Amino acid sequence: MAKHEPDPQSRARGLFAGIELGVSFKGSPTPADHRGRESSSGELRLIEALARELLAPQLDFPRLVTSWAAAQPVPETWLSEETPLAIQALRTSGAPAPDDSFGPGLGAALVTLPVALRTHRTPANLIGGTYHISRLLDPHPLGNWAAVAVNVAVACFMAGRRDFVPDVLEALKANDAPGAMMETIERVPIWRRPTPAAPDGRAGGMLPELETVLWALHHESQPDRVTSHLSPGLARSIGLALIGARDGETAVLALAPERVPSVELDRLAEQLAG
Repeated sequence: MAKHEPDPQSRARGLFAGIELGVSFKGSPTPADHRGRESSSGELRLIEALARELLAPQLDFPRLVTSWAAAQPVPETWLSEETPLAIQALRTSGAPAPDDSFGPGLGAALVTLPVALRTHRTPANLIGGTYHISRLLDPHPLGNWAAVAVNVAVACFMAGRRDFVPDVLEALKANDAPGAMMETIERVPIWRRPTPAAPDGRAGGMLPELETVLWALHHESQPDRVTSHLSPGLARSIGLALIGARDGETAVLALAPERVPSVELDRLAEQLAG
């Protein structure tokens, strides 16, 4: 019997369900404590604001900056070290943080996921939109290209294609992405477990963490096997979102059967996917 492939709406809802589940148990290896904590996540607030802005007739960067700057979650609700620093820069100066003043991290890759849903049929818009929006959240180019890599993978999944590596490499090569990012993606198809991420949070830690997420999605077909490779926090949140985009909403819900899907996030996801 042929496996049922989820439709784009299910994949879009799955991506948002994965985000919501991932950000809700950042400090726990299991999803048992997720209930009632989603609304306090800093990244989730930014994601919702971005999703609504992307549904406007035209993307308005000043309006997005104003919306993000108004987000004031308590410090312990951020998954990323870089994202609150970036929001503080937007709040105090109205402009992104200076180039390479901190980062890179994976916070921008998580927050810009709605861009992939809105632009998954138009690669140029996906790449350009992801890169420029991620620059508001991470002043380091590797953080921006990580966001592009993740969103290109999402676009592949939305189209029903599981092998995302060629598309990601093509996008990076065509836009002169840093060599370190290219090498990271080139290692993804190799059948071995990537080196665990370093704890320092700079490129030495972010790139192996990104590699692990993409490696798991590339090699593991079962959602629980994917998550078994990922540490709680940004990696698992991005991984769960990618599971949702690849396998549909039911795959994410099966990882936390007691979870009640967010009607508002489902609505945003479906509208973004078109």
